[in-house]
Amino acid sequence: MKNLGKTPEWCGGRWWYQGTTTKKPSVNLRQGPGSSTKLVGKLAYGKTVEIICKVNGQEVGGNPRWYQLEDGRFVAARYVKNLVGDIPPYCNK
Repeated sequence: MKNLGKTPEWCGGRWWYQGTTTKKPSVNLRQGPGSSTKLVGKLAYGKTVEIICKVNGQEVGGNPRWYQLEDGRFVAARYVKNLVGDIPPYCNK
């Protein structure tokens, strides 16, 4: 068997969780769960994010949780409101 191109993206049902950013004007996206890790982007206030899971990391506003997004970047959970009451599970559980 030989690959003929890029692996297709997941097309099954929704397997991640969603949230909305709550920090104005934007929230930082990090390479890992802490502000000392590389800054790899920003998301504007009110932007919907796709969350895979959560991890404990550096505390932000008293909250040690960080969400890993579907693209591998991390955002402090302190600045994300979970949608529809769904709370993501811990990563690797």
